[in-house]
Amino acid sequence: MKQNKIAIRCIGSTKKGFGNFNRSLTLAEELRKKKYTILFLIDKNPQIINELLKRKFQYIVFSKFNSLHRESVFIIDLLNKKNLNFL
Repeated sequence: MKQNKIAIRCIGSTKKGFGNFNRSLTLAEELRKKKYTILFLIDKNPQIINELLKRKFQYIVFSKFNSLHRESVFIIDLLNKKNLNFL
C-alpha cells in the first residue's frame, strides 16, 4: 500500500519564478511533521537542489521532456516503481 510516501512535482526556474517551489516546500515541511516521506521531482536547478539538500529532502532531477505526455508516462512509471503517491 502507498502510505506515507508522496512525490511532489515541482517546477521552478529563474524565468518562471520560485512561487511553485516555495509553496511545495511549505507543504512538504508540514507533511514531514506528520511522518510522510517526501520525494521532490524537479528540473535541474542549482538553487532548488541546494535548498532541498539544506532541508534534507530527497529529490530526483530529470531532463526536459519534449511533450507533457512523455513526462507524465515517466512520472507514473517512477511512482509505481517507488510505491509513491503523487501530489
